[in-house]
Amino acid sequence: MAPTTGSPGSTTTTSPAPPEVTTTTPAATAAPTAYYLFESDGYVLAYGAAAYHGSTASTHLPPVVSAAVAPDGGGYWLATVAGDVYHFGDAHYYGSPVHHAGLAPVVAIAGTPDGGGYWLVTSTGNVLNYGDAEFCGSAVHTRLDSPVVAFAPTPDGGGYWLVTAAGTVYNYGDALHLGSMGRAAPRGGVVAFAPTSNGKGYWLVTARGGVFNYGTAGFFGSAAHLHFPGRIVGIAATADSKGYWLATSTGRVFHFGDAHYAGSLLYSPPPKGVTIAAIAPGVAPVVRPQQPPFPAGKFGYDVSSYQCARGSSASVQQRMPTTSYVNVIQVAGWLDSSANPCLAAEAQWASSAAGNLSSAYSLYLFLNSPADAPPSLRQAADGPAGSCGALDSFEALRCAAYNYGYNGAEDALTYADAQGVSSRLWWLDIENAQLSQNDFSDLPLSYWSRSKALNDATIQGAMDALRRAGLTVGIYSTSLQYSAIAGDFTPKGPPPPLWVAGVPWTNPPYSEKGLYSPGVLRSWCAGSATYPGTRTADVFAGGVPWLLQETPGAEPSPYGLDPDYSC
Repeated sequence: MAPTTGSPGSTTTTSPAPPEVTTTTPAATAAPTAYYLFESDGYVLAYGAAAYHGSTASTHLPPVVSAAVAPDGGGYWLATVAGDVYHFGDAHYYGSPVHHAGLAPVVAIAGTPDGGGYWLVTSTGNVLNYGDAEFCGSAVHTRLDSPVVAFAPTPDGGGYWLVTAAGTVYNYGDALHLGSMGRAAPRGGVVAFAPTSNGKGYWLVTARGGVFNYGTAGFFGSAAHLHFPGRIVGIAATADSKGYWLATSTGRVFHFGDAHYAGSLLYSPPPKGVTIAAIAPGVAPVVRPQQPPFPAGKFGYDVSSYQCARGSSASVQQRMPTTSYVNVIQVAGWLDSSANPCLAAEAQWASSAAGNLSSAYSLYLFLNSPADAPPSLRQAADGPAGSCGALDSFEALRCAAYNYGYNGAEDALTYADAQGVSSRLWWLDIENAQLSQNDFSDLPLSYWSRSKALNDATIQGAMDALRRAGLTVGIYSTSLQYSAIAGDFTPKGPPPPLWVAGVPWTNPPYSEKGLYSPGVLRSWCAGSATYPGTRTADVFAGGVPWLLQETPGAEPSPYGLDPDYSC
């Protein structure tokens, strides 16, 4: 049974749960899952709806020891043991004590409720405030029973708590004192602290995973009876305080109550000499309406390696349109091969054909499931989903499918960068609903696995890789083909822009007689059109149409290209 709420000095007596498995059923109305893991080398891992804003992984700096997330989810701060503060996204820099002589090691950073400041705290209890962070006192002149290891502000920022390794809680300002462990702290000591969202309760966590709850903080389970390498380094509470995550120094994540699991480093721990410094709850960023980077009501074309002058030529064919306001260029034809050799030349053509438009082109990547062949399997073996091992279980296959999509998209992005080609908008080309007879693609006949769940993982992996680079990611398909490949899958994150294929052939841009006028495209842009002979709407994946690709009729398409129309 769980300890009585507010009773200090007792840990859970519940049966152990497997790592990364919740001990209770999450509420259906829980907020989007979002949390971060911060490595001591400055590498940042974002899970669930948490947005990635950058890291200091390539910077040689003292070890990162703490991190704090901006209240709107649009950025975060990293703090090193020496007091350096690094800021990302919309988290602003307000100062640091990095040149403060004789400063004790920094152990914690926390942002103010409005994101207009932050506190830094040292192991001796010194509280340093920056921006609009209020100073309410410190323990620097207090005879501490052990070093300070944790810090957290109250919900209104009018106070805060300091916690020592022995479990003694010091409260300042409007922070309530609801109990301490003191000398009752178990072996390994207290390593983490988190208050409830109303400030009327808090949890203390020990290095071996014991969870102690005080005030209104509920007990939802602990890792005290679980076997894991390393030690617990942090706790992150859910927004409604009805659950929490615990993180280990090797990157495992245990979740309890309504805290959903969204990923960890269980199968790919940090490199030697690197540990997880902190876990922090993320905030799902507010989804603001996205705007296409091109004007509405314009025609253009999409091009690929088929428009290269010949074979593997880096030049584009001579017969190309001189005017094209909406251009989409293929980067790669498969996820593990077939880079477009004339990508740079096609980008130059698009820039010229678009005239003075600020956004001359967007880019697309052709998606497919991994094949049961060495190039695909090598690309799928390791990645953000972990080291997948032998593909003899569905979970291993899903691990490989996600890694394949993620790594393939990263490779395509690297190739585009090397060619000097970039766009803030990328499309994932998802087509050919003839599924394979097994869990792998059968290229070139079948692009996709017979398992929609595995196909979904590949799509999400590719989308996550591109979004992590700060890009807007849309999907090219038809509602008929997408549903056959991915079912009713809606990717995580903001609604994706849609590039809808198979829409009617109109006039202009062509002179063929009997064509529809462009007015027919309004219903397709509105998402209210249906394909002939079906009741299937043209939208899919929970997205919003931005581009339409027309299907040529009886007359050959000029230049051998399909026209596109911007919504």
